[in-house]
Amino acid sequence: MHHVPKYHEWMKDAEIQVLTASEPLSLDEEYAMQQTWRTDGDKLTFIVCRRLSDYRSSVTTDLDVNTRPDDSVIGTGPLVMVGDVNMFVSVDDQDDDDEGDDPTQELGLVAELEVMIAEKAQRGKGLGKASVRAFLTYVLQHQEPIVTEFFKHHQAGGGREDLEGVTSTTTKPKTIDFFAVKIGQANYKSIGLFEALGFTKVAPTVNYFGEWELRCSSHDLARVVLHRDVDPVYTEVEYIAPSGDAPILRN
Repeated sequence: MHHVPKYHEWMKDAEIQVLTASEPLSLDEEYAMQQTWRTDGDKLTFIVCRRLSDYRSSVTTDLDVNTRPDDSVIGTGPLVMVGDVNMFVSVDDQDDDDEGDDPTQELGLVAELEVMIAEKAQRGKGLGKASVRAFLTYVLQHQEPIVTEFFKHHQAGGGREDLEGVTSTTTKPKTIDFFAVKIGQANYKSIGLFEALGFTKVAPTVNYFGEWELRCSSHDLARVVLHRDVDPVYTEVEYIAPSGDAPILRN
């Protein structure tokens, strides 16, 4: 998890703490937190990186060739990291009142998204939008294995309260029903980003924490995100590393 020290430095920033509703952690706590994001079946996180070509053009050209970092080191490492995009899957509690206690009722799943462009110099360049679209393209194209891993994690002792009533007779979905975001009421850029993808506010006012919650169904989101005439440059590249890091998504 070579990205953790860089991530830890980002999370010391007071502005980022406010925007992400996060508390600062020690480095050891950060490693533990990032480990859960790597191994838990209800979470998915990808690191957002600059294009390697952009990095090369930003460094001085007179560096000694023997001291210049190799591309294989730079490619997904701290030198090109600019942020991250995350997803947390859970049972949709808005269905509780309708479903009652019927164990045969099919569950509904919601995936909450978060995106952060932590490097201030890289903001305002469209990286947040591109990262979210690339991430959602990956998720929408791999929903079944993601959902399967979610329930597999629960069966292995994930300890999730929202799945305590799930039994062998419960009809388990194969896809995510809704995607959701919770955004601070003053974070107009993020609100606009997700509204452009078809997300809409679920309530006329912000919640107790001063956040807007916006949602979009998987079906509606797929019509926007997977429309190749709009975003034809997504490429998924298999990436195998000893640390078991996530795939590289290029957009």
